[in-house]
Amino acid sequence: VSAYLPFLFGVSPGGRYFWRTGGSLVLGTPDLKTLLRTLTDPDGAAASGCAFTPDDSRVCVACGHRAVVWRLDEPNSPPVK
Repeated sequence: VSAYLPFLFGVSPGGRYFWRTGGSLVLGTPDLKTLLRTLTDPDGAAASGCAFTPDDSRVCVACGHRAVVWRLDEPNSPPVK
């Protein structure tokens, strides 16, 4: 029996964030107790994957046919242009 999950999930390289895709990129604490941030593509494309910098300060999110970068060390910051 195989199962299909409509999202991806994992832990950032520095261990600071648990993440999952599924429309937006959702970031939480690794113990899954606290939702920290939800990152949504400004153009409405679904998040299909992500890559973090080694220090967990930024995340690059695959959104449709492009990538969007957010600074995670600046709370509520918009995507990097």
